[in-house]
Amino acid sequence: MRGLHLPKRVLVLAAAASIAVGGTTAMAAHILTAGPQGDGSSVTPNGWFVTPAGRQIDLADATWWADRPYGQALSPDGRTLLISSAGQSTESIKVVDTASGTVRQTIAYTAPEAVNVGVVWSPRGDRAFASAGGNNKVRSYGFDGSRLTESGSIAVPKYPMGLAISSDGLTLYAAENRGDALAVIDLATASVESGIPVVPSSWKRTGAPSTYTAASPGGAPRIDSRGS
Repeated sequence: MRGLHLPKRVLVLAAAASIAVGGTTAMAAHILTAGPQGDGSSVTPNGWFVTPAGRQIDLADATWWADRPYGQALSPDGRTLLISSAGQSTESIKVVDTASGTVRQTIAYTAPEAVNVGVVWSPRGDRAFASAGGNNKVRSYGFDGSRLTESGSIAVPKYPMGLAISSDGLTLYAAENRGDALAVIDLATASVESGIPVVPSSWKRTGAPSTYTAASPGGAPRIDSRGS
């Protein structure tokens, strides 16, 4: 029985198809997926390679589409990390156990409800606050040592973003992104007591100079007026 012989034209086409398939396979092997790469490095959503100095925590859970870490705050006892996550149509507050590196609780917010970069704990660790940006409010939570319970909100009219709290836990500060001001909030009455004007950055005369705040060791707030 004679062997099967293919015409030269067929052989050339087959070889070309093999090269094309091989090239596709090689190309597919180099497609990157954002997130941990398994070797200690990660790829950011915009394609940057980074190698975190510490441990990486996977935030994926039932609301995986909301996993875009935005702001974070470590509890006074160091056992719990709060993370605000921006996302596509759904945003969230995540409660992370620092010992196990697992997500203990997720509170999801579907548009138009939102959270923003500001997240702070009370000095005693029994309360927490998160800015809600476009909702023009700051969310308030109670904490039982394991889980958060949202307990209401404080109206802050001009897009609150960064948050800070006084060392005695009586006053909350919110950077009003669209107000060029630092809102001073009395937590006893859950209301804005006053506002401290912030001069816009010289390169940004209008808009949002005040995006973040942080409490100093002495309890006085600092404000970042770099713009956005």
